[in-house]
Amino acid sequence: MKILFLHGWNSAVGGVKPTYLKDHGHEVINPALPHEDMAEAVRIAQAEFDKHQPQVVIGSSRGGAVAMNIYSGDAMLVLLCPAWKKYGTAKTVKPDTVILHSRADDQGVMRSRVRKAQVSLFEPLPGEVPALYEMGLPVVETGDKWHVNVHQKVPLNRDRDNVKPAYLQAVRVAVLNTAHDLLTSDDEVTAGWVKLAGADARCSGDAIKHLIRLRFGEMVAAPDPSDTEAMKRFQSQGGVIVAGLSKGEWANVKRAGAVLPAGKICPTPKPYSDDPDAPLVDIVPPDQWTEGIKSIAEYARFLGRELMGIEVVVSVVRTTNNFAAAYGSGRLDLNLVRLGHKWFQQGATEDVDRLLIHEFGHEYSGDHLSEDYHEALCRLGASLKRLALEKPDELRRFIRE
Repeated sequence: MKILFLHGWNSAVGGVKPTYLKDHGHEVINPALPHEDMAEAVRIAQAEFDKHQPQVVIGSSRGGAVAMNIYSGDAMLVLLCPAWKKYGTAKTVKPDTVILHSRADDQGVMRSRVRKAQVSLFEPLPGEVPALYEMGLPVVETGDKWHVNVHQKVPLNRDRDNVKPAYLQAVRVAVLNTAHDLLTSDDEVTAGWVKLAGADARCSGDAIKHLIRLRFGEMVAAPDPSDTEAMKRFQSQGGVIVAGLSKGEWANVKRAGAVLPAGKICPTPKPYSDDPDAPLVDIVPPDQWTEGIKSIAEYARFLGRELMGIEVVVSVVRTTNNFAAAYGSGRLDLNLVRLGHKWFQQGATEDVDRLLIHEFGHEYSGDHLSEDYHEALCRLGASLKRLALEKPDELRRFIRE
């Protein structure tokens, strides 16, 4: 079919619509029309019509007004949002003219409206660039995964060769919310349009969960600065700490509960509750200590001075909390419920040394899995060996025969 296509104001020859028609087998005459001289534009259009005798004349925006002002004989006239109120003198069209126009008020002022619409997705053929369509007519190439056809008029710019960014974003979010399960690879879920839609507040919980699982896997956790050890433990178990999301994506992840903090999944054991209303721990007064408790407490203070240069304050507590000992800021708490009296009666054994070195390591790091903690344990162990060689008699007084 031979088509005369008349472009809009400030549009160029060879735009999306005439190119689409040409690519689908039509012979398209697409003359360059001057932007400021309407009379000259009409003259050029009429000359092209007379020369080529097309079967269809299509005019877009100002080109629609140009088409209304030429003699088109028996050719079908298709007007895309014709700007007839602003350009030319023609105010009527011939019978059977096809007019595609966005809704407007009596003054022709475009108004935004929100309406439900059916949207169809089509897989692009090899070599095609996915585009947005209005009722089957191409509007703009998007480069997204699918051709998207909106089954109603869409809000276009004055030359009908593009849509408003906000509208395209709304379409992308709707497509993602409905068809996210059709995205099956990491490349697809990290595509630009998907990330933009996934960061939108209108993104559904199911959609953001699917994106996270496909991108990072099933075993995922959010970073947890309050429990860095939990993050390392989670990773050591094969989990993935989610990173690289935008602010909007993180907001949707949190709203949907798609990813929990590492500290919620595998929290690092804490000796005491963070609840300020929790009951106070039962501290055993020093005058109730057995000789075995007194000896171990003195041994701990001795090692604190020799190995760390710190005067350690030793307390004995009774609590059902799941810890044998707890150290922090120069204070060592020994849990009588967990250790039992027999542990204290054995004197300075390897079991006692193991526990004290473990706790004293927290003078340098609270993270069991950190390099600083590992280095601290090595340093404390080496220092204990040196102490045994240099002051054997002082150590021997804590050892029971």
